[in-house]
Amino acid sequence: MSKLLDKILSRENMLEAYNQVKSNKGSAGIDGMTIEEMDNYLRQNWRLTKELIKQRKYKPQPVLKVEIPKPDGGIRQLGIPTVMDRMIQQAIVQVMSPICEPHFSDTSYGFRPNRSCEKAIMKLLEYLNDGYEWIVDIDLEKFFDTVPQDRLMSLVHNAEVEVLESETNLEILLKGWKLVARNPRLRLLYQQIYWKFFQIRFGFLPLYLFL
Repeated sequence: MSKLLDKILSRENMLEAYNQVKSNKGSAGIDGMTIEEMDNYLRQNWRLTKELIKQRKYKPQPVLKVEIPKPDGGIRQLGIPTVMDRMIQQAIVQVMSPICEPHFSDTSYGFRPNRSCEKAIMKLLEYLNDGYEWIVDIDLEKFFDTVPQDRLMSLVHNAEVEVLESETNLEILLKGWKLVARNPRLRLLYQQIYWKFFQIRFGFLPLYLFL
């Protein structure tokens, strides 16, 4: 097992990930398991789940598709992973974030450690004080839906190689989530009167990089 995967599956890291997911609360995923039910499930199944990850056999669940109304009348589509997948993703993020952070733009403030909307506004004020006169607010339509997955995975792999200099079990795990998004048999599920199936050919879920 790789050093990165060792860190991800360590008791300390998994406990931190568990506590983070629990504090975030959130809805159940496609399997219907709630945050409250995760405790008992982990007691009975974590050893097996951990072994599946180590053996490169772990298969993430499809995400549950929900539609959120926008203020302008449009619809924002979101995907909710299962609580187990959220915990494993969180564990990956906790280890990968320090590795990937140095590669990110210094002017990027979204969902990054020690950065916030307030700090982004302060940076904009600095630009205004430096003589800039325009601030442009842009929302790219369906940006996350159009990100090339192969390119994204290549960037993750390159960041990992700088630490390990080889492909590891971690990349295999990430590829598993990629397959969930691309395999025609594994569709996003949306629950209204009945289940509808959707296929993802490219892109990834906002806030869920490893899906």
